[in-house]
Amino acid sequence: MTQNLVMVDGNEAAAWVACKVSEVCAIYPITPSSSMAELADSWSMEGVKNIWGTIPTVVEMQSEAGVAGALHGSLQAGALCTTFTASQGLMLMLPNMYKIINKAERIKNEAAVRGTIMHRILEGEMTGQRHVDLTPTGQEAGILAQAIIDYGFLNNLDEVWGNEVMLAYDGLYAGTADVIGVYKGQECIIDFKQSNNPKKKQQCEDYFNQAAAYAMAHNDMYGTKICSGLVLVSVMGGEIQEFWLKPDEFKARCHNWLRKVDEYWRYHVPSNRPQEPRVQEEEFECPL
Repeated sequence: MTQNLVMVDGNEAAAWVACKVSEVCAIYPITPSSSMAELADSWSMEGVKNIWGTIPTVVEMQSEAGVAGALHGSLQAGALCTTFTASQGLMLMLPNMYKIINKAERIKNEAAVRGTIMHRILEGEMTGQRHVDLTPTGQEAGILAQAIIDYGFLNNLDEVWGNEVMLAYDGLYAGTADVIGVYKGQECIIDFKQSNNPKKKQQCEDYFNQAAAYAMAHNDMYGTKICSGLVLVSVMGGEIQEFWLKPDEFKARCHNWLRKVDEYWRYHVPSNRPQEPRVQEEEFECPL
């Protein structure tokens, strides 16, 4: 395989990675990071796309304080953001950075509670044991859950094999699947998510790996042949997004997940690391 090598300095290398994993770049040229901002602006004008296939929005502000404010607003709106600065600029951004951290922590905690309540409501609808939560967060969760129900989830759910199913695989990992059953005629792992903003499929990579992991565990424990996963995302505002882990992707996802698990045991718990996964390549083939 031919490899193309390029020589770049540290600023360009860091700016390239930042632009590839960002949706918004708020910039204010300041030595010695000026070249990073200039490169980001140049790549944006040239139409260089990030890893999600979109061109990052680059906005030049009039001060470091303006950059910090732009970052704060963009993050609050749900965008992935970056900026480039130096020591003196960082000092001017610190007050806003503390605000960002505190706000992010609060949003994360609220989202976790809201997601838990939404799961309980949906589980109650499937089991006939309705769950009601009248707290402000509970009411938001109820709206998100109702959107999934109105989307036709229960009508398309042909069979329910289990709710909140605890699964484990070969001593390597364990977890709890939201729902396992048959949806629109397809045996699959079903995962509920909630979000403030719509998601792109590329942002669901971890969800797909999780679905593959649960499918492997369920197949190993119960002799099933699940090779599909469904992620239903309820977005604030009423939109429902449906993302599928398809059978033709299943094998690759399984191996990708097991590599991650093996890396964890190898580097984080070397003394207690279990033997290599006993699963053979053919065991990942989808029967469909």
